[in-house]
Amino acid sequence: AYFITNMEPMKFWEFVSLVVEGLGYERSRIKIPTFVIMPIAHLVEWIYKLLGPYGMKLPQLIPSRIRIISCSRTFDCSKAKDRLGYAPIVTLQVL
Repeated sequence: AYFITNMEPMKFWEFVSLVVEGLGYERSRIKIPTFVIMPIAHLVEWIYKLLGPYGMKLPQLIPSRIRIISCSRTFDCSKAKDRLGYAPIVTLQVL
């Protein structure tokens, strides 16, 4: 398996903002800290556990998803560079 990136370190939400702006939408101005949203996500999950058997659909706001989108990740594409001769040809920055 190879991770293919443009070799520009970038935070997840910075990347999402570039995509959103590239699609012509305005960047969100609201930032909700994880410590604020996590108790709400636990409450939503608890309600789902109670009401799920009665047909409630799986909610989008659950703790596992909050953990995924709030943690930092780094992907190393040096394996693709070394073995495949990969080099990025475009930048993520809007010109």
